[in-house]
Amino acid sequence: MGFHLEQAYLALAQLAPTDARNETLASQAAVPLASAGRRAFDRGDMPAAVNLLTRAVSLYRHDDRARIELLPDLAFALLETGEFTKLQTVVAETVEAARGSSEPSLQAHALILGLWTRVSTDPEGWAQEGYQQARQAISLFERERDERGLAKSWSLLGLVQLYTCRFSSSEEAWEQAATYARAADNQREELEYLSWVPLAVWGGPTTVVRAIDRCNAILERAADDRKSMSTALFTLGKLEAMRGRFGEGRDLIAKARSALEEVASPVWMAGPLTQMAGWVELLAGDPPAAERHLRWGVETLKEIGELSWLSTVEAILAEALYAQGRFDEAEAFLRMSEETAGSEDVYSQTLLRSIGAKTLARKGNTQEATRLGHSAVRGAARTDSPFLRAFALTSLGEVLLVAGSPDEARSSLAEAVTLCEQKGFAPGAEAARRLLLKSKA
Repeated sequence: MGFHLEQAYLALAQLAPTDARNETLASQAAVPLASAGRRAFDRGDMPAAVNLLTRAVSLYRHDDRARIELLPDLAFALLETGEFTKLQTVVAETVEAARGSSEPSLQAHALILGLWTRVSTDPEGWAQEGYQQARQAISLFERERDERGLAKSWSLLGLVQLYTCRFSSSEEAWEQAATYARAADNQREELEYLSWVPLAVWGGPTTVVRAIDRCNAILERAADDRKSMSTALFTLGKLEAMRGRFGEGRDLIAKARSALEEVASPVWMAGPLTQMAGWVELLAGDPPAAERHLRWGVETLKEIGELSWLSTVEAILAEALYAQGRFDEAEAFLRMSEETAGSEDVYSQTLLRSIGAKTLARKGNTQEATRLGHSAVRGAARTDSPFLRAFALTSLGEVLLVAGSPDEARSSLAEAVTLCEQKGFAPGAEAARRLLLKSKA
């Protein structure tokens, strides 16, 4: 019905100037298209959601409340499909419409949307502003008892905490967001927020065994939602590799990729999935395989124009190149990562400094390498991530061995072993122990 009404309106619009009759027909056509678009959004079919919601938005009057309420759903669908040019236009329209409103809640929703999308296109200074706006929005929506607003506010806070590597706080925020979405009877948003929990339990102090249990629980709740299912699967893949089960890890990564291919989610595939796939191969001792995954991720994210995942994928690619002794190429990707990473992106900043330190040491600049390695360790120490802290400490230990400082290297490597054992990260502990043996030779 929506299609036929839409075609009737378009035909009339070509014959005569828009009048009240045409506007009424357009609004009538928009309603079923919007409904179909939201159903597509709810089932995770983002290409269909983009198509239907775009058509519905174009039919409503510019100042129609129904149109303004559709724009955030369209924006998130565009974010998933990687259509960043159109996304920025839709976000700008949403913010402009909210500014013209006297409703604080509408303005808060628009601010949250803008910040959610800005991290992918303009991350510098994003985290501090995101934290402040999320806290203010939570207070506002608590007063108004707006459960969906609370869900969105807590999700923004979860994203900020993830970006700054405060993984335990991030996990709590995503769980809160999912709880409020469930209270608002919005299963799609509940599953969206749950899809971020595996990333938090992987990165944080939760042990590998416990994190696997959490991911399996989310996998059971995911039902047919491909994004939350895939995130649980590829995080499980990384976790299995962290306890030395590389075959299982690869199989889980492949299943996650198949799930995402069904819903055309290029950002999620090229970003977090590719990171996990790269790490699985690096832990398994196959840096050329890691390089293949990561190069595809870099090329895809560059084509889309996404920056926040790109900087991390570039840094991990540099690690894969370093592991193959291709130090000049590694340095080139580290420079790219440095150019795209926000200063608050603790994960990317720690990786690029740690890998940069090792590369400099291998090329003979041990003084600068040592300085950079210590900088990475200090940055990682402000996080609650055993994986990231152990990576920085192990990298520094390697640098110190090359620099001829075995006693200092032993201290760094011993701490890395302890962190890996606490997490249950067997290959990481083994790598640090091998370097410890070298320090005593």
